[in-house]
Amino acid sequence: MRGAIAQKLVRMVRLNRTRIDFLQEFHKMIDEYNSGASNIEIWFAKLTAFAQRLSDEEKRGIAEQLTEEELTIFDLLTKPEIKLTQAEEHSGTMQ
Repeated sequence: MRGAIAQKLVRMVRLNRTRIDFLQEFHKMIDEYNSGASNIEIWFAKLTAFAQRLSDEEKRGIAEQLTEEELTIFDLLTKPEIKLTQAEEHSGTMQ
């Protein structure tokens, strides 16, 4: 399950960098598990809830009737704390 979520996250972030907070949250969950800070039942429940949030995020564009590119622009306008790389600013695309 962890591997599938990691692959999904990488793909989602490549399409829309404003989703980077999901990736950071996932890494934090993995670090907590690896350090033994959380027991397996609690961690699995968190991981399952996280996977559901990812699925909801993936469907958000459809619900808003936006293409992935339009959703990315919408997110950039509503989440201004996201920083683009210099190459992204010049090319007008997010990697």
